Amino acid sequence: MVTTRPGWNARTQRWLGWLTVTLGALLAASLAGSGYASYRAGAPEVLRELSRLAAAVEGGGLSAAREALPALAEGHGWLAVAVVNPDGLIVAAHPPFLAGNTLPDSGSGLIWPGASRWDRWDPGGLRQLLGLPSGPDQPRVLGYSAGRWRLGGDSAYLLYAVVDQPRWLGLTAGAWNRGLESAGLALFAATALALAAWVYRDARRRELDAPAWGALALVTSVVGWATYLAARSRQDSCPGCGRPVKPLYRGCPYCGVQLRPACPSCGRGVHESWSFCAHCTEPLH
Repeated sequence: MVTTRPGWNARTQRWLGWLTVTLGALLAASLAGSGYASYRAGAPEVLRELSRLAAAVEGGGLSAAREALPALAEGHGWLAVAVVNPDGLIVAAHPPFLAGNTLPDSGSGLIWPGASRWDRWDPGGLRQLLGLPSGPDQPRVLGYSAGRWRLGGDSAYLLYAVVDQPRWLGLTAGAWNRGLESAGLALFAATALALAAWVYRDARRRELDAPAWGALALVTSVVGWATYLAARSRQDSCPGCGRPVKPLYRGCPYCGVQLRPACPSCGRGVHESWSFCAHCTEPLH
C-alpha cells in the first residue's frame, strides 16, 4: 500500500496556489508593460506637437508652417516633418528637398471626401525619399489631421512626422510590445493550467467532482475558479486540515481534530445548541 507523509497534500496545494498567484501577477505585469510600450510606440508627444503645428498652420497659413518646421524638427530630433495636401503633394517640409514631391496613392482609404488616397500613417513615399528602410523596428511615420483647414481657400492639409522609435535596453518600443504580448500569451496559458490544477486537487481533496470542476476552471479560467469557490463554501470542512466532514462527525477522520461535542451517555456527536441527545434522549449539560 502506498502511503504519503501527513500534510504533504496540503503543502502541495499551498505551493500550487502560490504558483498560480505568481503567474497571475506576472501576466498582469506583462499586459501593463505591453500597453505602455504600445503607447510609447505611438509617440503621443509627437502627435501633440503636430497638433500645435496644425493650429499654427491654420492661423498663419503655409508661410507660418515653413518658418516653424525647421525649429520643430531639429528641436525634437525628428528625421523629417511635412505638410501634405489632399493630392499627396508635399507643400512644406524639413528637410526642404522633400517639398514638391508627391506621395504615392496606396489605396488605404479616403482622408477627406474627394481627396486622393494614400497611407495616412506610414506613407512609403516619405521613406523612399529619405532613404529609410522599412520594418517594424525602423523609424515611424506618424500622421495628424485636425479636419478641414481653410488656408487661402478650400485646401485641406495633413501633417506627417518621421521619428525614431524610443529604445530601452537596446530594443525599440515596438519590439518590447511584441515580446511582452508573446510573454503574456504564454503566461496566460500557464496561469490557466495552474489554476485548473489547483481547483482539481482541491476538489479531489474535498471529495467533490474533481474532473468536472478542473475542466470548468480550465475552460473558463477565473470564472470557473470563482464558481468553484462559491460551491465549496457551502460544504462543511475540518478546521485543521480543510478536508470535507459530515455534519455530525465528532472528530476529523483525517487529522483527528475534535469537531463537535459528544453525548456523555452514548458518545455520539451532538450540536452545542441541543438540550437533549437526539440519539439516546439523555439530557446534555
